[in-house]
Amino acid sequence: MSAPARELLRFSQPRDAHQLAGFVQLRVLNPERVQWRRGLQAAQRYRAEHDDLRLPYGFRTPDDWSPADFPLGIWIADCRRHHKAGNLDGDRIVQLEKLGILWSLFDARFDEGLAAAAAWAAESGVGLAAPVDADLDGYPVGRWLKNQRAAARRTKAPLSPERRAALAEIDPAWCPEWSIDWQRAYRLAQRHVSTGGALPDGPGILVEDGEDLGRWTAAQRQGFGKLTGEQQELLAELGITPTPAPAKRTREEMWAHNLRAAAQFRDRVGNLDVPRSHTEEVDGEAVRLGAWISQQRVKAGKLSVQRVEELSALGMRWS
Repeated sequence: MSAPARELLRFSQPRDAHQLAGFVQLRVLNPERVQWRRGLQAAQRYRAEHDDLRLPYGFRTPDDWSPADFPLGIWIADCRRHHKAGNLDGDRIVQLEKLGILWSLFDARFDEGLAAAAAWAAESGVGLAAPVDADLDGYPVGRWLKNQRAAARRTKAPLSPERRAALAEIDPAWCPEWSIDWQRAYRLAQRHVSTGGALPDGPGILVEDGEDLGRWTAAQRQGFGKLTGEQQELLAELGITPTPAPAKRTREEMWAHNLRAAAQFRDRVGNLDVPRSHTEEVDGEAVRLGAWISQQRVKAGKLSVQRVEELSALGMRWS
């Protein structure tokens, strides 16, 4: 309570009857008028500092404002709702229109979503790459952004250029060509690297906001060639490069590797009667042993004496 109000209610001293009646009317009989005055005062301050009334739904005034800790975002949304229902006084409509409020529900909803998205981006540090279930003070900002991206990709009734520009002002990459899940993981990795961190190549080492960045980094290295050129450039900025392709074996090395698979099969089974579709695993690598054995039988006449002897020593049946 303000100092004048405290003085007015101090019954040990004489009071002015007109002042007391006005106080009771304003604070007791018509508290809604006080709420309006506080909301308008907060809206004027916000308008003066931001040049518009595009504020997050959950915005509350800072402690150094007057009034402090006022739910201005909810108050503006309520004004729009009352205006649509025809329950807002003409004087109040004029006051709000002088501040530039948007009455259109369609525009208002976009403005509320845009304000919530901007606040989420500022808090998250990953731009507008919000998961679908992202929430800000009860506002479903993740689903709202998903709907805006869907509208941007429509050929019929697409998102207007003005709205595209408003979203791009917050995050130029708000609607990427690739999935938003990839974009979110990239932004988390980018945020980690920007603070001096390193990206591991193994799972379970670095998890941020539920995203295993080590697993994601390894997957990007493995599938680097399948990404778009722009994605590859973004990854290169983080130091993520393709996994080097294994050196190709020479013919002699391939023969030795397949022969080793044949010996492993013979030692386990007792013969070299390998089914045509059989695959033998050697040091974690799959060898199509059945097909290879069949091929050696077909070209037996073209094999060197040494190779025939090596297979025969394992019990190779040539016919």
